[in-house]
Amino acid sequence: MERRAEPRPVVTEIDRSPIIQAITWLLLATIFLGLSFRLLTRFFLLRRFRWDDLLIVISFVFGVAQSVTLLVPESSIWGESLQELAPGSLDPGLKAQYAGQLIFILSLCFAKLSVPIGLLSISPVELHRRAIFVLGTVIIGWTITSEFSLAFKCGVPEPWNYVSRSCLDRQSLALYIGIINILTDIGVIAATITQLSYLRTSFRSDFTFSSFPYIICTQVVQALSITTACIPYLQPFLESLKTGLLWTEDIQRQGQTSGGVSSYTNAGSTGNRRDYLEIEEGSVNGKVGSETELKTLRDKYESAGIRREGRAV
Repeated sequence: MERRAEPRPVVTEIDRSPIIQAITWLLLATIFLGLSFRLLTRFFLLRRFRWDDLLIVISFVFGVAQSVTLLVPESSIWGESLQELAPGSLDPGLKAQYAGQLIFILSLCFAKLSVPIGLLSISPVELHRRAIFVLGTVIIGWTITSEFSLAFKCGVPEPWNYVSRSCLDRQSLALYIGIINILTDIGVIAATITQLSYLRTSFRSDFTFSSFPYIICTQVVQALSITTACIPYLQPFLESLKTGLLWTEDIQRQGQTSGGVSSYTNAGSTGNRRDYLEIEEGSVNGKVGSETELKTLRDKYESAGIRREGRAV
């Protein structure tokens, strides 16, 4: 007995959960490509990896784990109208979101730390090294306080249940996490630029539906945090991609033949050029053809890219 195929998810006015899953898969692929370019470039240049590479790999693992919390069936409630949820599906969805938030902070932490750790090993200025150390300390402090606040925002035994329990001000907590996240990102960018210079939502009743843009932004931030840490390693890879065009000169030289012909350039073989020359002389394979036959064959070869550049008189 054949199994019936499950219906494909459809985006409607009250259900946008398929968009969340599609974008999550797309950003996962982006993260993987960025990380692959970084690791391959580091390996071919140095033949070894450093501590900052280990940190970015850990960040990638946490990023994959956080994305899984959105791809599991329990998270299908996000982007769907609260009135349309199946009975008993809300609590598992809140648990998946709770786990995803904790993993999200860890993913950002290791992605941020990978940059200062990498700069610390090559910075020649003591003041710059101290600034990097302070930046790393701020990132670790932000991670610990954010993890603790998210983990116990609603108390035990159900810290994920902010629907029916009294919790911390979720909006204030989100502002704290977001503002410090932005400031540390600015610090990471400033530290990188300085090193280069040395070297040269609100809570609403229908919260499951209104969480759609928040979840999308979360995935984008995570992807950008990991990918941004890999961007500096793309330049050596791109510089290694040299496109050789010398073969075009060989094709032009092959167009030179004897017997009064100075140059023929085409995209075909030498045999095609010889046939074309015979058509120009009024014969095909040694036999004289009619005007119509010769014109037909001539059009055929010219349409295939065989053209005459010049002929000696």
